[in-house]
Amino acid sequence: MSIARSPADSSSPDAESADLPPAAASRHRWAIAAFCIFLALHAFLVSRNWDQGFLIGHEFRQTQTALSIAFIEQDNDFSLAYPTPLFGPPWSIPMEFPLYQWAAAWLVQKTDWSVPESARTISLLCFYLTLPAVFFLLKELRFASSIRWGTLSLLLTTPVYIFYSRSVLIESMALMFSLWFVACFVRMCRTRSYGWMAIASVFGSAAALVKVTSMMAWCFGIAIGGLWWSWQQWRASGPTAWRRSIILGIGCALPPGILTLWWLQTADAIKAASPGGSTLVSSNMTEFNFGSWSDRINPASWVQISHHFSQGVTPVWILGLATIVGLFALFRRQDIGIAAGSLWLVSAPLTFPILYRIHDYYFYAIAALSAFVIAAATRYTTQKIRAAWLPTLIISLVAAFQLNAYRINYAPNQKIVSNGGTAMDVLIRDLSEPEEVIIIIGQDWSAATPYYAQRRAFMFAEPAFDSPASSLAQLESLQDETIACLLVSGKRRSEVAFIATVTHRLGLDSTPTASSERSDLYLPSSKRSKLLRRLALNPNNRGITAHGIESRQLPPLLTKIIPDGEIHEVTPDQAVSLFSTIYPPPARYRAQFGFSSEFIELSYATGAHPDSDLWVDIPPNSTHLDLSFGLREESYAEADTSTNGVEFIVTGFRSDRTEVPVFQQFIDPFRNPDQRGPNHHSITLPPENLVTLKFSTRPGPDQNYAFDWAYWTLIDVR
Repeated sequence: MSIARSPADSSSPDAESADLPPAAASRHRWAIAAFCIFLALHAFLVSRNWDQGFLIGHEFRQTQTALSIAFIEQDNDFSLAYPTPLFGPPWSIPMEFPLYQWAAAWLVQKTDWSVPESARTISLLCFYLTLPAVFFLLKELRFASSIRWGTLSLLLTTPVYIFYSRSVLIESMALMFSLWFVACFVRMCRTRSYGWMAIASVFGSAAALVKVTSMMAWCFGIAIGGLWWSWQQWRASGPTAWRRSIILGIGCALPPGILTLWWLQTADAIKAASPGGSTLVSSNMTEFNFGSWSDRINPASWVQISHHFSQGVTPVWILGLATIVGLFALFRRQDIGIAAGSLWLVSAPLTFPILYRIHDYYFYAIAALSAFVIAAATRYTTQKIRAAWLPTLIISLVAAFQLNAYRINYAPNQKIVSNGGTAMDVLIRDLSEPEEVIIIIGQDWSAATPYYAQRRAFMFAEPAFDSPASSLAQLESLQDETIACLLVSGKRRSEVAFIATVTHRLGLDSTPTASSERSDLYLPSSKRSKLLRRLALNPNNRGITAHGIESRQLPPLLTKIIPDGEIHEVTPDQAVSLFSTIYPPPARYRAQFGFSSEFIELSYATGAHPDSDLWVDIPPNSTHLDLSFGLREESYAEADTSTNGVEFIVTGFRSDRTEVPVFQQFIDPFRNPDQRGPNHHSITLPPENLVTLKFSTRPGPDQNYAFDWAYWTLIDVR
């Protein structure tokens, strides 16, 4: 990446296509056309399944960031000790300066977007703001216009820049600030301007605060370039110019360094106040972050790093070809930049061998370097082979290989339609109240369950089992909290004594109340009936089984319904026994013929013969409604004794009692066999500030009530 000019494209860095020679102008037009195509393709690919809540792709890290955003927004807590509720009060373990988290939480507050949608918007915006930084940097380095546009095309087709630019991660913001820092640093070197020094310092400080490991990936080249530049100043103008270059370099680098040290000390002090956060202070993370010499020279590590590179950046053989071109140019003393760029690219995984071996998303920080090396090799090649279309052809071929890597390695995951979380996570959310705390053993400090369950958590991370007694003592921090449940997963299900101590101290049942294939759920006895109600909505419940429930007998009807067509309050007994399929339980009812407990196709059901109405108050922040309803088989078994259909209606009410239609369906299973059995619907609630939903059944044509044995097997407002 030499700053030497190309003979074919010799012009000032400010020259545009109108000032270029005919051959260079043609390359310029070809390059811009390719860029526009790849930009449109990137926007299409990155936006697929945009609204899905499943944070696939290093879910451990994404859900941690998303959990912080959710609670920053919920608590309106935009402090440095921002909430990441995983280790008990005071619920803060800051891993990075929360600029990204603040921006995403602010966007959630200002829009009706979810946490994933808001965070993805910030991520994608930061990536797109990185592109002009790259263009500006290459312009300062005297790259021809066609190569600049070609480099942007390579960035737009890099797999990690498609998949992880839509993730709930800080990577794109860190890259944006880092590349603007590099661009402004180069500009400072060219102009020897204190103004550009100040601007570079601001961007460098922001990059270091957001994610110092990403920023450090660019420091290797900046340091070498700065030393070379200061030496050139000495040779050209003597010690006076050299001293100015030293002042500029220090002024550019000192603020980011000071702020990094300040933030590490501040974050460590906050973590140390958390019951389990002390294990995450920077001194305890040094070995993991920087690795050892054996990690740097382990061939298996480099095989894995190469695999991640080919999967997420570009095929290794393409970078190898570019490096060979660079070595050829180096030996001929024509361009040292290509070989230097390849060395620069290797410096990041050498510095952080474990991080790059484990995480493919870490390559987000350095994938742009690969594009620079390939673009520089393309420039050198096209100087030797003069054809206007050749640079665009080379860039497009590389882009095609990169898009194919995305298609194979990332696109299948991005196509998954899911809001994320296991059945157990969803069950915990339904069984607990927003202010309650869940205790988790066996998931280290993964935020997946707390995030998908939308609850604060106290997690026994793996180091807790090195000192069980002191870890158990940390439960004292929860004495003012209400405990929802204990979830034990994986191999830690065998820690019988440890689990028994936890359940005893927290007042939970000593044996699991429910289990999935990989987890056991311990509840307070008071929640057992609620668990039964939730499982009754789907007896299989995707692999969750309840313990101590021997049979699926219908719950007794403890209080009779008054079938007089008037509105009545639902009693607590009725909510538990009669309306167990409805969540939250209805507040009021009206029935012409009454309600009944039934058992329909392995599910509990609430019989609701027309005319009937149930009023359900909408829980805060609810956005979805799941429905399942139908008519009993006896109502359409015989032609002479069959229903003529029932209408199921859902109506919303605003706080001023005005009505909003939500759902309506007329079913006639005798004449329409496809409507037999439960009819399932998942509905997004209208953004109308609704406070109540009314669920009604009405008779078919001619107000014929005969054999209209309707039922609700599920009403779930969430």
